[in-house]
Amino acid sequence: LLLAARAAAVVAYDGAHAGLATSLVTCGDLLVSAGADGAIVARPMPRASAAARASVSRWEAWGMRGARAHAQREPFEIARLGEAVLSLHATEDASGGCAVLTAGTALGSVRAWRLQPTTSAAPVARAARGAREGAPPAELEAVAVQSLHAHTGAVHAIAGEARRGSDGRQLLATAAADGSIALWERNAEHLTLRLQARVAAHRGGARALALAAGFLISAGADGKMALWAIPSLTPMRTVDAHRSAAAVALAVGAVGRSGGAERAGAGRGVALDGALTVFSAAADGELKRWKLHALDGGAVGGDKEGAHARGGATRRGGRGSDAGAAPPELREAAAAHLGARTGALAAHATRAECVLAALADGRVELVCAREAVGALQQLRTVYTYPGHARAWVGALAALGGARYASADD
Repeated sequence: LLLAARAAAVVAYDGAHAGLATSLVTCGDLLVSAGADGAIVARPMPRASAAARASVSRWEAWGMRGARAHAQREPFEIARLGEAVLSLHATEDASGGCAVLTAGTALGSVRAWRLQPTTSAAPVARAARGAREGAPPAELEAVAVQSLHAHTGAVHAIAGEARRGSDGRQLLATAAADGSIALWERNAEHLTLRLQARVAAHRGGARALALAAGFLISAGADGKMALWAIPSLTPMRTVDAHRSAAAVALAVGAVGRSGGAERAGAGRGVALDGALTVFSAAADGELKRWKLHALDGGAVGGDKEGAHARGGATRRGGRGSDAGAAPPELREAAAAHLGARTGALAAHATRAECVLAALADGRVELVCAREAVGALQQLRTVYTYPGHARAWVGALAALGGARYASADD
């Protein structure tokens, strides 16, 4: 497992999992990984002063020293299951600390744990839980809150709101190898999930999900990418995204400058033209950039539809994507072939035209849209991150700022 800042690796963990690492998420100040060995492991992320963040060399020196010496670097095992864990989702509390972790498994189950201050005398890992810089960390433990048989096939992806709403509820979506996607609502008191809707989405299996601007986006083994209304999961648009291979990964463009300007108050990745940037990747290494447009000329899932600015789904009772608005349109904006199977995508922290791609030959590449050639832009690799020696990079996560994490087999 590798943690990178800008263009330098700052922390490397060997032996994070006995086999392929399948998923990475951030949860408060924790970096959580899951693997084919059934383990879910959390590590507090390195923290540095503003002065240390000023240069890559000082980041690197601080990070490697901290990884070996600082008490906060000890891993914390959330769970060890008897089946492979393929997907993770993290829920933060109001202060930005890690509150709930949800996992999807190879046998179709979805499990959840609540993180809370430890009540055990046994030593556990220490993790900063929304604390200010330099404050003493709190000791956490994971308490299982639910285990349900969600699908008849492996749960490849979980997507949802990062935090619970003011009413304590939260929407999550799951995608599975049985071809279905499901929408769940988390109970405010008990943190358990209740099914809201389920649809057959992709022939051969649903592989990836993204929740943004009040819509759910899915991709699957049939090479298609589909847009769904929330909370009914009514189909709104389907495109043949990848004709030669399964679509395996999705990422929604970061809030930043896309095409020269960003629309103030828009949802995640929404530019002045009201378009949302979406990236999709196929098993054969094909990468595409898409623009999601509202046909009525308004912003996709934006302010007038009442979607959350953070890119989450509109809450029940609000004017969300089920409110009868004209269906949006997905338009291909750029394409490229990365030369190796893509394992995961992560949006660039600030630039909606850029994405990070994790590849099966050990590369992690920063790919950005460049000048237009005819109707399409070009996607070009602008940097290749070092650190994985020709190993399958199966998981990738944006940590905020200029930091990213990747994990291999």
